Amino acid sequence: MNSRKQRKIMSFIGNVVLFLSFFFLPICFAFQSDRSHEDTLFLESRPPEYRQYYEKYLKQGEHDAVLNLMEIGIKALKDKNLVEAAYAFDNALKRIEFVFSDSEAAQKARSLWYSEEEKDFKGEPYERVMAYYYRGLIYLMNGDYENARATFQSGILQDAFAEEQQYRADFSSLILLVGRAASKMGVDHLREDAYQELAKVNPEVAIPKKNHNVIFIAEPGKSPRKLRDGVGHFDLVFRRGKKFKDQSAKVVLNKTEIPLRLADDVFMQASTRGGRAVDRIIKGKVFFKEGSEATGEVLTTVGKTIVGLSAVDSASMNSGAQIGAVLTLVGVGAKIFARNVNAKADKRYWKSLPNTILMSTAYVENLDDLKNIAVLYLDKYDNELSSFDSVTIVKINDNNAIVWSKSNE
Repeated sequence: MNSRKQRKIMSFIGNVVLFLSFFFLPICFAFQSDRSHEDTLFLESRPPEYRQYYEKYLKQGEHDAVLNLMEIGIKALKDKNLVEAAYAFDNALKRIEFVFSDSEAAQKARSLWYSEEEKDFKGEPYERVMAYYYRGLIYLMNGDYENARATFQSGILQDAFAEEQQYRADFSSLILLVGRAASKMGVDHLREDAYQELAKVNPEVAIPKKNHNVIFIAEPGKSPRKLRDGVGHFDLVFRRGKKFKDQSAKVVLNKTEIPLRLADDVFMQASTRGGRAVDRIIKGKVFFKEGSEATGEVLTTVGKTIVGLSAVDSASMNSGAQIGAVLTLVGVGAKIFARNVNAKADKRYWKSLPNTILMSTAYVENLDDLKNIAVLYLDKYDNELSSFDSVTIVKINDNNAIVWSKSNE
């Protein structure tokens, strides 16, 4: 290739690069400016060790904002950074309360949210409850009993909000903590109200004595899982977490074991509504197990029953058969419609939640002894997991303390 021809080719390439730069450089600068001064300031305002998680939060936007903030909150709590944990949970709860609170504005927002095919993550009822649970614990650790009680109460309200239906709240751990906070506030009637409700909801949980000054909490295991199921993957089902060894835990203080009791099975909370077992959720509608599944199932059964009864009772055969046939068709149509949706089931879930919540209370005369406390995690045979990785926080306020422990596995 002669030099003249080579210069022409190089000149052509140079012109192309220059031409393309007019298009792409502004886009690059625009992208950088969109990532914007505000985002840069926001990231700089967060502690360096959490910036990578807030980077993800900014990148994924509002679609996953609540989920990312809840995960950051747990991480900060396990790092014993109560300030950052409170910040993350406060911002998650603001978004939850915009849709799920007992107000007319929230009801309208909730109606719109349910109708959207691609929803911003707000969590299933059990996840929303757990966000309030952790925020309430942080208030409790800081000795702010009034805000702790109000936050636990809000969590109990979330337990009743599910798929636009009202169910009986049965999250024992939050009810116990409401009573605990009321007791430390010195409001006896609120304490008694909470503990009476706890006795109804879960008689297995011991009611704390009035002189108990320490609450012990351990959270073994892994979160319930959400899976897509059914034809087209439109159905949402819940399954217990897997691949974890820690099935239980115990507390040892000065060589004395303090028994922990099951306050809540988080998987059971995920997979029930008011104590009724959920088979699956389709486009925000709960299908219960064992005969009370949903309109489509009920109408089909009723229709078939009427047809069957009409065959026995000849006097009502014509009208009964016609009504039964119509109801059967309506029921089948309801089933088909339930599956004829555009969006697949949303299987995003809060992965750092535990399998269970264990609790106990006791009187400890010298709270300084809590520095020597050991929270030991156990396998399914009650053997100690000697090399198990966990975190324990001990917070003492006046003559009260909270000991909280969570698996790191």
